[in-house]
Amino acid sequence: MIRFHTYFGYKLCEYPIKVYDPVLNKKLLLECLKWYLSCYDSLDQYTGILKETIDLSLSVAAIDFTSDGPETKCDRILMESLYILCNLDDVHPMFRYWNLRKEIKSEPSLKLAYNIALANFNGNYIRVCKQLENLCPLTYCALCLHLPRLQRCALQVMSVAYNKLAVPTRALRDWLRFNSADEARQACRHYGLAAESETVKFIKGDFRADAALMIVACEAFHWLSVLDDWGGEEVNRPLDS
Repeated sequence: MIRFHTYFGYKLCEYPIKVYDPVLNKKLLLECLKWYLSCYDSLDQYTGILKETIDLSLSVAAIDFTSDGPETKCDRILMESLYILCNLDDVHPMFRYWNLRKEIKSEPSLKLAYNIALANFNGNYIRVCKQLENLCPLTYCALCLHLPRLQRCALQVMSVAYNKLAVPTRALRDWLRFNSADEARQACRHYGLAAESETVKFIKGDFRADAALMIVACEAFHWLSVLDDWGGEEVNRPLDS
């Protein structure tokens, strides 16, 4: 269910509310994630007792949930990563990360999710956007839902940092993961910035902080359509592998 809600949150984000309710989907996703991770917390706390007393002779008996073997560790790392990225503006998942066992939080994919959240917390939105290509498909889905907000915040910061300077539109496209230079120009104009064919002129006072968030169509998040044909362990692989 966690994979379902994560992927369809990405896939259906452009649909009208009568077809798809993003608030309800996020609520169900977080409930599933919190339940799943709370089970692992209980297992971590009572590992010694569980090994002796719990009878795992049901349909899941083939998996030893009291260990972090290959059957369960990959899932846990993915779910911990999703919990961080689905709550990108919440510091509590970051605190949770620091309380994990060393062998869990040292996993590269989980460290990447934490570093993305840390960069977001520090206002380094360009760095967050650049990390998209290093994520696996499901964590990419989770982070992509934050992309319009990240782009807006980055443009607002840049309107101060690059005040009265012109920045190439192609650079903005690459930094903020717009799908085209034209899309970057549209976003800049939407937020009140002067965008010409090749450059964007940043002026601090021109940025429209009250402008509605510009939402990019879901299909525009290019190559994730491969997920429709993927399954099993492949959803945990980085997208460039």
